[in-house]
Amino acid sequence: MLKRMLTRISALALAAGSLVTPSALHAQEALLETNFADGSLGLWRALSVASNEDWEASDRDGLTFAESNGFGADEASDDWLVSPAIDFDLSTGEVLTFDSIRGFSGPDIEVLVSTDYAGGSDPSTATWEAQSATLSGGDFEQAASGDIDLSGVEGTGYIAFRYKADGTNAGEAALWRVTNIKL
Repeated sequence: MLKRMLTRISALALAAGSLVTPSALHAQEALLETNFADGSLGLWRALSVASNEDWEASDRDGLTFAESNGFGADEASDDWLVSPAIDFDLSTGEVLTFDSIRGFSGPDIEVLVSTDYAGGSDPSTATWEAQSATLSGGDFEQAASGDIDLSGVEGTGYIAFRYKADGTNAGEAALWRVTNIKL
């Protein structure tokens, strides 16, 4: 059975371009884990549907994170931070957790999951299911998301953080940071 699963992993990785798989095939092992400590988004993709302000890896006061901020952008932002493909069939009881930090006023980020996203440049063309998470209330306070149950997701899927701004001015575009992402 292990050989069959490893063969499936290899085939999916080739088909998807990059597929996140567990280092060990145990539910206790993380399928996906990052805090952007290497200064890059790693396998995550920053995809912009609107605006010239995209998600980027950054750090401040010893904390590393992915950040999006539409203040001063060329238009209202619609920017996505999308995980690599994840084979949810390799594990059971999947739970997503992350920390968020919010600065300034503007819309909340959305936490989304899709199993029909094809990995293209426009994630808004896929079907995404919103996930309920605790988000930072603002003032640059870090908040833990709580456990987000993804155990019902089957097949290959993606996790996304969608940043939207109502405009480009103060009060229309919050600053959002995400870190300590773990599935």
